[in-house]
Formats: sequence, structure tokens, C-alpha cells
Amino acid sequence: MLVDLFTTSRNLQDLIISEYPEKIGEEQISIDSSLDKRVYCFLDLNYQVIKGLLEKVAKNHAYELRDSETGDIVKTNNQKEAKGTNFRLN
Repeated sequence: MLVDLFTTSRNLQDLIISEYPEKIGEEQISIDSSLDKRVYCFLDLNYQVIKGLLEKVAKNHAYELRDSETGDIVKTNNQKEAKGTNFRLN
């Protein structure tokens, strides 16, 4: 399954870029500044791979994983930083 990752954490964005074991193409990364906070987006990531990485590095970072095809929420980690933030971009 492919998922999209949304976060407002610049630190988590940097961790994903440096630690994700598969190549992430430029077309898979975007930044949305239209919301109150900047949202960093990673598109079409392998669910098993990103889930394992997030369990290791993202305990203190807010994020949301959504199914790439349906947009359904697969997993969230709602830390303080995410309160009041709507990650849904479509």
C-alpha cells in the first residue's frame, strides 16, 4: 500500500529525507504554505517502510498518514504541535 505523509514538523521532514531507505523523488515532496502552518508532504511512500521509520524517529512529532488512493487516514500521531491543524489538503 502507498501512503502520503503530512507533517508540520520541519525536523521530521529532515529525518524522513535523510533516513527513508528508498529513493524519494522530487515529485514526491511538496510544501503547502496555504494553511496557518507550513505542511510538509511526502507522496506515494511504501506504508511498511514509512511505518517502521516513524516508529523509530517520530515519537515526538505530529504527522498523519493517508492512503494515497483514497485519502483515508491510516495512522496519526497527534502531538501538541498538531492541535488545530487540518492536514487534509484535498
